[in-house]
Parts: sequence; structure tokens; C-alpha cells
Amino acid sequence: MDIQSNKCKKKEAGVDLNRNYEFKWGVGDYANDKECQGETYGGKAPFSEPETQAIRNLVTSKKDELRFVYNLHCSGNQYIIPFNADNPNSVDVVQPDTLKLF
Repeated sequence: MDIQSNKCKKKEAGVDLNRNYEFKWGVGDYANDKECQGETYGGKAPFSEPETQAIRNLVTSKKDELRFVYNLHCSGNQYIIPFNADNPNSVDVVQPDTLKLF
């Protein structure tokens, strides 16, 4: 379904890029596998969208140079930490140095 065929409302068309990454793709309370039925559609598969593919390719190509990746969530006053899909969040176990930033 696409917006041009008028099957989707404009605000519900397309993929939520925040949910188009591989980590816990399609899992959790805010996962939605049906396009046009809300604002949380994660796409047909992880990295199905060119934008998330570009980020994946950049990070993968620079993995030996990167020390930190900062994710600023543009729709609100939020700082997204790794493993945000986990409840409870496990970043303190998996990457304990992350919380030292706060």
C-alpha cells in the first residue's frame, strides 16, 4: 500500500526508520508489522530502507575508527541509549561505560 493510491493516511504511510534496524526488529510493545496502521511500521525487514542501509554501511565501514555514536531523536526531548528496546534496559550490563556519559 502506498500513499499515492490513497490507501494510507499521509501520517501513517511509510516506515518508521527508528524501528528499521536489526536489533529486536519487529519485537516489543511498539512493533507494528502492518503498513498504514499506525506510525510504528518497522518495514518489510531490518534495513529494508535506503536510509538505514546507508547508516549501517557507514558504521560498518568505519567500525575501527568509531568510538561512540550519538543518536538524537528528533521528535522529542530524548536521548536514545543502546538497547532501548530492552525492558528493563540492559546497557549497564552489556556496555557499562555508556551510562558514564550522563
